[in-house]
This record gives sequence, structure tokens and C-alpha cells, in this order.
Amino acid sequence: MSKVILSRWVPRQAQRMGRTFVLVAGLAAGVGLADRWDWSQREPKVAWEVAIGAGFSSVAVDDGRVFAFGNVADEDIVTALDADRGEVRWQYRYPCRAMGIAKPDEPGPRATPFVHAGAVYTLSRDGRLLCLDAATGRLRWWRDLPGEVGEKPPYWGFSGSPLRWNDLLIWSVGDHGLAIRASSGEVAWKSTSRASTVWKTEPVGTSGYTTPQPVIYQGRQLVSLANESQWVIVDPADGKLVWATPWEVPYGVTSAEPFLAGDRVVLSGGYGYGTRVVRIGSAGEPLWANKNLRSHFANLAVVGEHLYGIDGNQQDGGRCELRCLRLADGEVVWARERFGFANLTLVDQRLLILTARGELVVVQPDPSGYRETGRIQVLGGESWTAPLVAGNRVFARNKQGTLVRVDLP
Repeated sequence: MSKVILSRWVPRQAQRMGRTFVLVAGLAAGVGLADRWDWSQREPKVAWEVAIGAGFSSVAVDDGRVFAFGNVADEDIVTALDADRGEVRWQYRYPCRAMGIAKPDEPGPRATPFVHAGAVYTLSRDGRLLCLDAATGRLRWWRDLPGEVGEKPPYWGFSGSPLRWNDLLIWSVGDHGLAIRASSGEVAWKSTSRASTVWKTEPVGTSGYTTPQPVIYQGRQLVSLANESQWVIVDPADGKLVWATPWEVPYGVTSAEPFLAGDRVVLSGGYGYGTRVVRIGSAGEPLWANKNLRSHFANLAVVGEHLYGIDGNQQDGGRCELRCLRLADGEVVWARERFGFANLTLVDQRLLILTARGELVVVQPDPSGYRETGRIQVLGGESWTAPLVAGNRVFARNKQGTLVRVDLP
């Protein structure tokens, strides 16, 4: 078996790409907040609340600014906010239908803005890729992925954010990804376009709904990403396929971000799919596969030798459970019944969870049982997006378009 090292490899990116990837993927590490997750004595406070437009994109935080993405009246809006006061610094608007062809569907963008070297990059649900000046909001360049690259949106629209490799931005677009030069918008390499084998009667593409992740495999710096039915590893220099494993979630909803655990990858899906754990590079059967954890699109978390996640579809609402499984064999260790649908971030060995009802909940991962150390209401409406941690601040949004900054005690 070839050695697999999962890391935030950073050729010439210092820690930049790793930090950005961690935030986009719903994971936060090393922010030094372990002593601020017990809210029994002091609760966090909502510092400000801003309307950003409907959608599911998280935010990017950089240089005192918060970059948000939403849709109002069939117009996509990229907003730069002052992180301290919540005031709008600039907005960039362009026409974009809030709804796609899916039935059912929800309005607004899905992909989180990506910020690097004074530029902010966004991808609309219908495939408009923009590069804006982070300081002013001026348009530097844009690409129409369906028209210029030949890649149609997946059924529920483009959703993933990019991973940066040198000057390339790599997206989960097409079968094996798409690489765009960050400086110019030029296509460096792309997948061969093909018709969807999942939605055979619909005019849609084959992209998955997750964000690429870095992996070192066989001593090579590579990138992993998803299409509608596989999790693949490609060479970031040219996009050539290195390895692939099936990930055949019903309706092509490969949307729960895979979790890389040592030389294993954890792949989960809703609609009754369940979870499978695969040893990277293997040609045979998964290490295990069952239906004990069926994550629709909520993030997963591995702490020690245990896997944590939300079991159930968004449509299941209050019937969803927070579950702890043994990573070795997938057996359920405990389940918190009627926890409700939610999404989560792993930070400082804590599960920071935003429930669909708009509650921020802190759970200490513990195989001996459910341990909640804090719960506060921060949003109305309905929330599906994982919270983001930046320093001592938590940013959370609902699908209707309200964004809040919550200050930790």
C-alpha cells in the first residue's frame, strides 16, 4: 500500500491556502479558543446583523473585511463588510436568476467567496466566475463556465469553492475538475465535458457539490474532488486522473464534504445512501459501508477514532440525529435523538453546530456520550450553512439572507 499523507501542503503559499481551505471546508484549527466554548457562565453576544441576500454561501474573512454572497430579486450581490461594524464597504451586482431548474429548489448562490492577494473570487449557481478587487469591488475579469468552458451546472447549481495551488484555482467543475489562472482567468486545464448519467433527461453537467481538498499520495502533491458519482484524486498541474472511488449518492448529491482521516477517506450521503470509508489508493471494497450515518450535506468530523455527523436529510427536520460512530467499523456508539437538521464546524476539538432553527450549539466530542457545553439562539428563519470561526468571532447565516457576527465570551 502506498503511503498517503493528508496535509495542508503549501508550496509558496506559506500558510495561506491551508487557512483558507480550512475555513471554506467548515473546519477551523489552531485558533486558540479552547477556553471559550463553555457558555454556562458567560454567553456569546450578537454584535451585528446584516442582510446579504438569499443563499447558502458562507463568508470569507480577510484584512478586517467580511465577504458575503447572496441574491435579491434575481440579482447576485457580492458584499464587502467592515468586520468590526458590519457596515457595507462595497457591493458588486449582476443579473442572475435566483432559482434553477431543480424541483424542489432554493434561491441564491451556494459557493463561498475565496479571497487571496487582494482579490475575491465568486462562482454563481449558473456558472459565472468573477474576480473582483477586494479593496474596491472593481471587476478584474470574469468567465462564463457553460459558454466558455462547456460545463453546464449540476442539477442544483455550482456549489464548491476553489482550492489554490500556486497561481491556479482548482474547482470541482466537471468530471475531474477545472483549473483557472487566478491572475488572468485563463483556463489552465479542464475536464472533458460529458452528459450527466444521473440526470439523463435534464440539461445538466456532472460536477459535484463540494470543495477540493489537498492530499499527498505516493509522495506527490495532489488534489481530491468530487463529481456526480465519484471521489477522485488528480494532478493539480495538468488535471490528469490519479485515482478514483465510487460515491454514488442518489440524485448525484455528493454534497457532504469528505473527511480525510489518515490514509482513509470518509464519504457520506443522504437519501438513504449512508457512509463508506475507503483506504485511499485501494482497488477493492471499502473498509466498511453502512447506513448508520446518512449526511445530506452537513459536514463530518473525526476526532480520535470516532466519526461525528448529522444523520438524516434536510427534509427530515427535527427527526435528524447527531451521531457518534466508531471509525474502525461504522457502528453507532451513541445518537442524540431529535437533535434536528444542522451543519457543523470542528474547532479546537469541539463541534460548533448551527441548527436549522438558528441555534449555535457547542458539543464536546466524547464517545462516552452526548456532552453539550453551550446553546444560544442567534438567527431566525432557517439555516443550512456551517458556521465560520475567525479569531474570537463566529459568523452565521440563514438561507433567507441574514448574516450575524457572534462574539465569543
